[in-house]
Amino acid sequence: MTKTINNEDNFSLIYFWKTEKKKTLIILFCSFLYAFANTSLLTKAASVPSGMSSISMSISLILPILKPYLNFIYLVLNIPLFIIFWKKIKKSYMYLTVFFLVSNAIFGFLIGFDFGSLINGKEMSLDFLVSQYILILCPPTNEFERAYATEHGLNNLMTVNLNEYNTWIHEKYYGNTDIPLVLIKSGKTLGCEKGWPIFVYSLLSVVLAAIAAANSWKMGTSTGGTDIITYYFSTKNKTPIGSILIIISFLFSSFSLIILWSLSKFGPVSIAQNINGFDSLMGLQTLSSIIYIFLFGKILNVIYPKYEKVVIRLDTLNVEKLKTYFKESNYNHPYKIHTLTSGKTGKNIYSFETVVLLLESEDLIKKLKEIDPQAWIYKVPVDKIYGQFDYSKVE
Repeated sequence: MTKTINNEDNFSLIYFWKTEKKKTLIILFCSFLYAFANTSLLTKAASVPSGMSSISMSISLILPILKPYLNFIYLVLNIPLFIIFWKKIKKSYMYLTVFFLVSNAIFGFLIGFDFGSLINGKEMSLDFLVSQYILILCPPTNEFERAYATEHGLNNLMTVNLNEYNTWIHEKYYGNTDIPLVLIKSGKTLGCEKGWPIFVYSLLSVVLAAIAAANSWKMGTSTGGTDIITYYFSTKNKTPIGSILIIISFLFSSFSLIILWSLSKFGPVSIAQNINGFDSLMGLQTLSSIIYIFLFGKILNVIYPKYEKVVIRLDTLNVEKLKTYFKESNYNHPYKIHTLTSGKTGKNIYSFETVVLLLESEDLIKKLKEIDPQAWIYKVPVDKIYGQFDYSKVE
């Protein structure tokens, strides 16, 4: 039997890769962008992202050695969701989401892994290069930090583990790692007397991650995690994905923040120092995490407003051409035409009105302009609509 991407029962990833090369490349690019946003940018802010990825991020914050495997952890966390929703969501979406997540895990590893240690013993990863030579937001600010930066060849101290820094200071200046030392708290990091770089990295991360997620949705896939839950409920209830995603993501992220706060307050010293900044539930990391959740949902809705609807109204003299177009194109939404009288010329004007999905509206307007370049066209948002509506164009 021939595999086709239009037949959900016979969907094949290999056939998709062969016939949809452009979409495949876009999915791969979005996967890289999403991995870079989380692995390289958000980990510097030590904030948690939205949804289920907040759990994998929390694990990497508690155990920094797992940072290169952040996206593999996220992939594993998705397995229960695939088991639950595999037969409840269309096959192509699930297969492409697996493809996205595997690619994301590989890209995340390539971004975060220290290949230099295998070659010459000096740290060399894409994440390190970006941090030290492009996004230098936390340079050393005192003699201890400058000495540490010089010895380790660092320009940016944002990602320095405080536990390692604490040990280095004791060995270098005290000769005894048992002497307690008070480290920077309340969201401040090495090189930053104020925590504004935390917000910078969080904002950069959420913009890139949301762009990657929205364009993945356009390609018929997603970033996994809470996106899968969101897809199920949004398609079932025909609700904008960003709105549902904010609610679900907030629940997951709140759980992660509470766990990090608890460990920061009551956990072992070594772990508390790894997740420094979460000792306050309203610290900078928490605030940046909340901002991340809401911005992610809002940006997603703007770029991919899947179920948002608008009213298209057109005043024209070429009503017969309009009727012919809708008949020949098998237009799938109801419409109505009113006959009006021009107050200026006294001639009949025909007012056409229909409700369409926002994602369909630009193509429709473009066609209407071709039919009648002189027509007046209005586009008005719709808050609520009651009754059945044809969503086939975006499913």
